Amino acid sequence: MAAPAKQITTSIGFQDAKGNVVANGMLMLTLSQTATVTATGGQVTTEPIYLTLDANGKITNTAIWFQDELSPSGTVYRGTVYASNKMRMIPGLENLSYSITGAGPFDLATAVQSATASPSYSGAVLLSPTADQTITQNNLLPGTDNSQSLGSAVKRWIGFFAAITVSTINKLTLTQPATGATLTILDGKTLKADNTLEFAGTDGTKMTLPGTSDTVVTLGATQVMTGKTLTAPVIGTTTISEAPRMTFCAHLVGGVNPETSGVLWARFIPDKPITVTRVMVVSYVAQAGASTNPQFQVTDGTTVAATITITNGSTALDSGALSVNYAAGVNLDIKCSTSQVGSGTVPSFNIIVEYKMQ
Repeated sequence: MAAPAKQITTSIGFQDAKGNVVANGMLMLTLSQTATVTATGGQVTTEPIYLTLDANGKITNTAIWFQDELSPSGTVYRGTVYASNKMRMIPGLENLSYSITGAGPFDLATAVQSATASPSYSGAVLLSPTADQTITQNNLLPGTDNSQSLGSAVKRWIGFFAAITVSTINKLTLTQPATGATLTILDGKTLKADNTLEFAGTDGTKMTLPGTSDTVVTLGATQVMTGKTLTAPVIGTTTISEAPRMTFCAHLVGGVNPETSGVLWARFIPDKPITVTRVMVVSYVAQAGASTNPQFQVTDGTTVAATITITNGSTALDSGALSVNYAAGVNLDIKCSTSQVGSGTVPSFNIIVEYKMQ
């Protein structure tokens, strides 16, 4: 590579702020960036050039590469003047900037400081640009506080990122929808999936899950539910709006089963708590000729659900609606409570006790 030919000089020596000549000091020049000699090629590095000042604060004429001989354009020489001990920088002369061009020699003493000169980097991104910049590769990183936005034209960036098709982010695979989709997670919330899941439903509907940790009831699986209230469930095609009613019966044969007080006619022992809801008596032949009508009761010995009087001429008797509770395991008896007095017809009859589960 050819050596530089054009020289720099100083017609006036360097002085400090008080006008004192910086005798026997030193001027350090550093190229602002590595450059290439335009005519012959070859790299010019940023290694400093040290120029000794004489007793009058001047340099010896020295050949260096001028800015108009280098590529890229826009480079400058940064200058710093040191005192005679070559260590102390002279205040006011520690941040000089020269754009050295022309035929030479170039007089540093009369040169205008290149305050606005900036090096030209190929594809550089400026920290404080005065106009929009286009980034075609690499990354745009936030400031040190991680709070920097993307400038005033945020919507442009939103549109730019929205057009990007990303398949994975941090090993999370994303499937691009045909036209668009929205995933919204409210601030401070966490969405976690322990297994592979797929959700299906009707657009615009909302499902509210239990307020505490629990297992969701499914349609197809067999599950045990505890403490639940079923409102009008449908079994098959039948709607169950109340607890189902059941009955237990006693049949008394006329002239065989004595209508005598205290005689037990039938007994039922429920294995679960029940509620007696009605007691009915039906006979084919009406009783006749009794001066004292017989009575019977449905009772566990403590609580009487109903007392029915079999009157002369009656074939159907009804207690009406009842709601009498009995515990599981009690002896629920149908027994005669008042003896029949007088001769006459003693018919056979059925006693039906209706009840429901509690």
